[in-house]
Amino acid sequence: MANQAVAIRKEMKTVASALEKMRPQMLQALPDHITADRMMRVLLGTIQKNPKLLECNRASLYSAISTCSVLGLEPDGIMGQAHLVPFKGVVQFIPGYQGLIALARNSGEVKSIMAEAVHENDHFFYQFGINDVLEHRPVDKERGEITHFYAIAKFNDGGHHWIVMSREDVEKIRNNSPAYKSNTTSSPWAAHFGEMGKKTAIRRLAKYLPMDTQKANSRNRDRTESAIAISDAADKGLHAQMDWDGNLQIEKPKEDVGTSDPDAPETKNALDEFSEDDKEEVEHDPETGEIDEEAEEESEEDVFPADRKAKPTTKKDEQAAYQKGTNTFEAGKPKDPPSDYPVSMRAAFFKGYQDAENASFEEA
Repeated sequence: MANQAVAIRKEMKTVASALEKMRPQMLQALPDHITADRMMRVLLGTIQKNPKLLECNRASLYSAISTCSVLGLEPDGIMGQAHLVPFKGVVQFIPGYQGLIALARNSGEVKSIMAEAVHENDHFFYQFGINDVLEHRPVDKERGEITHFYAIAKFNDGGHHWIVMSREDVEKIRNNSPAYKSNTTSSPWAAHFGEMGKKTAIRRLAKYLPMDTQKANSRNRDRTESAIAISDAADKGLHAQMDWDGNLQIEKPKEDVGTSDPDAPETKNALDEFSEDDKEEVEHDPETGEIDEEAEEESEEDVFPADRKAKPTTKKDEQAAYQKGTNTFEAGKPKDPPSDYPVSMRAAFFKGYQDAENASFEEA
């Protein structure tokens, strides 16, 4: 036990030294309301509380750190903004529903946003249409089992949007999650079903939030879109991360990177590569715990390999995505951009869809 404590202290010193070297990048990435010192304290405290994070691939830990910084979400386990979860040898960054709410509020278009769980003894009534209605009055006595979840967003222009999901809708999403299926007892769904249901409702609502890539605060919208994409990826058992420039990288599903030939050798995906032992990636002196400078320079280059970085999009790409959003609305199809769109093209798609929708109201 004593040897383990000594080893943890040495690893913590190694991570602290690495974080200090990341300070310039962190200062550039963090939103204005969070200082680098605060984020570093939160990160070190989180890692110290969960030493299993130190057993994971070190590159994935540093990727999770950059993702926290770019999104401006603190993984402290108290505010519920984000979580760092060791999963199959890698550190998974998972946004919490409070984190999604915070990002939406920071977008500049959303005045308020909330999610609630409805219980069977509550008064609950809703109807869709021109005169939509949503009424929820929780009872003071025993509320019973959860039956529905809903999320509401009020916009600065006076508008609003809300969605309702039945318990069955939420459970269907939960049951399709590889993380839940792999361990139903220790999954967050088992201990925090209500909170996870609220998060699911917020994610569904976020698809309908206004997007405008032309405004100065568009980076906040990119953060919201990226956080939702990361959360979706985690539900599918896929590793996702953001580099210091805000590029979103999501591991491809196995069926996309594998082979249809049953006799062919197995192809490793990104998560398999992250799961391999890389304890030598950040080498340090066994006595002092100090980082070996040459080894650290090599490891920092490996944190975000060039082949993992998202390809930059052109103005033409964004114009095509904008037109696709317009065509999607005119065809009466759901507001869902192609899954392979990067953040900037997703934003352009939503802008095209929203403009076409607004134009149709004006014509009417």
